[in-house]
Parts: sequence; structure tokens; C-alpha cells
Amino acid sequence: MNQRRTLSREEILRMLDLEDPVEHDSDVSFSPHESDTSTESEEETVPVPRPVVASTSGQTLRGRGGRSTARRTSRNRARGRGSTDDNNGWLEPPNPFGLINEEDIPTYTGVSGMEVPLPTDRTPLGYFTLFVDNVVIDRFVLETNKFAKQVKEHLPDFYYLKRWNCDTGTDSTETRKLIGILMAMGVVSKPTERSYWSTNSIMETPFFNKVMPRDRFLALFTFWHLNDNEEAPLPGSPDYDKLYKIQPFFSHLQERFSSVYYPEENMAVDESVMPWRGRVAWRQFIVNKPCRYGMKL
Repeated sequence: MNQRRTLSREEILRMLDLEDPVEHDSDVSFSPHESDTSTESEEETVPVPRPVVASTSGQTLRGRGGRSTARRTSRNRARGRGSTDDNNGWLEPPNPFGLINEEDIPTYTGVSGMEVPLPTDRTPLGYFTLFVDNVVIDRFVLETNKFAKQVKEHLPDFYYLKRWNCDTGTDSTETRKLIGILMAMGVVSKPTERSYWSTNSIMETPFFNKVMPRDRFLALFTFWHLNDNEEAPLPGSPDYDKLYKIQPFFSHLQERFSSVYYPEENMAVDESVMPWRGRVAWRQFIVNKPCRYGMKL
């Protein structure tokens, strides 16, 4: 059986002279096995030593090229990778915040939990109304009726106006039914909006017909609005906002989320891409995502 050949002392010295030339041979220390009193200089086998060079400034230089430990330590600290202990070579844990000093992070003093009384109706609908309350519903009703009148002024023969009475419009009860239907559509998957009202024995889902007629839903969903189109700032103006159409609803949700519940100290915030191929100003194309077209949330 072949055994791996070990290096002799002369071969080791020749390799060290080629790789790490030093100016002062007296500063280089080797293993005690490399004594000059050895009689078998040619065939003696010794472990490969690691040169340790002492510089004039008192710093210890290790490894190839003689890089300073202190220099490496300062560079690691600047990059947030931790530093090397000069005494025993242990590494300090890296700073997870990069260059941010942990002492500058304020101490968590809040008390996490609910900031408002729990609803008496402790059901999913009861908790839902903590965020989508009457203020939001009234805004939906106001802007939806306003938009239907604007459409009638510009397009009096619009198809869905046949199922709409601009004098009465919609109300809060019907708006809540609309939201319920939209949430149910996210659970029951069908190819088209009209197919939810199909009476075919295979495709039928009685829930939708019981809540609202099909044409009434399509008309209400067409006119459903959150903000006044006639007051929208034009692109390029200082007040232009890509979220203008949903800004009141978005701002209200932000206020409710911050006032209903106070978060804990440790939080994990992650982003996600919602698939979307329609026309929207902030749609993105990210080639490495599973859903390449969508809106990053």
C-alpha cells in the first residue's frame, strides 16, 4: 500500500524561502523539531511550520504576505464582519446592522397589545370592522355615487347605467355586501366574474345570487370609487400621487393599524410581489421572482 511521502526539512525551507521572503532571518521561529543537532538532515520528516514574523512595531504578522492582524481587524470592523482578538485568534460576532452603532438604537419601552377595547362580536367580521369601519364605508358610498353621476354626464348611454339609479345610488349596506362578495371571490375561484352567478348545476354557487343580482354587482363594481377623479392632480405636477385613487383608504388603514395594536419589540418585515399584469403605474418586472410581473408590497 502506497504511503504519502512527507517533506524533508530542506524542502520545507526551500518552499518557505520562495513563498514568504523575510528581511531578518533571526525573527523567524520554527518548530522545536527543527533543531540543528539532528543527525538525519536529509530524510528527517517534520510537520510543516507556520511562519510567525515579528515586525518592528510590535505587531504580529501571520500567513502569506505578512498581513497585519490590526489592519485586518480594522477592515473587518468597517465592513461589519467582526474582528480578530490579538491574544488567541477568536473572532468577535459581526454587527448585524453594518456600520450602525448598537448603542444608538433606542431601548424598547412600549407595552405591546391592543390599544382599543376588543369588539363585543369577537368574530372575523368583528375584528375586520376595527380597520374597515363606518368612516371607510361612508367614503365608498360618497365617491361611488359621485363617480356614477360623472359617468352619466359624459356617457349617458353607458351600459351599466341601465342598472343604476343616480338619484338613489348605493348605500352602506349594499357596499358591505359588495366587499363580502369580493372577499368570497378570493376563496371560490372561477374563470370570470359572470360565472359566479351561473345557474349551471356544475358551476352554480348559490351564495352570490342570494346576496346580490349579477348585473347589479357588475354596475356597482364598475362605479366603485375611493376618490374624486375630477380633483386628481395631473402627472408632472408637484401634487401628483400615483396612489391618488386609493390614497384616502390607504391613509385610513395606516392610521387604524397604528392605533388599534401596539407591536412587540421584535418584528419581521418582509416584502412580497403580488402578481398583476394589468395597467398600473407601479407594476414591476423582476426576472428572478416566481411572479415576474406584479406589484411589490
